[in-house]
Amino acid sequence: MDREVDDIKFELKSLCEEFMDILSKMKEKNIISEEEYKEYSSKKIEFLQN
Repeated sequence: MDREVDDIKFELKSLCEEFMDILSKMKEKNIISEEEYKEYSSKKIEFLQN
């Protein structure tokens, strides 16, 4: 069971990183603002800390 939980946590972390990469590209293209990017980044950090 612990192995499954670790696998899920790893997958979630990977997805968060992919999401942040996408957000970074969106910010570069002015699709989202710097403030929105920072907001999402802080939520990602909170999520990964839990």
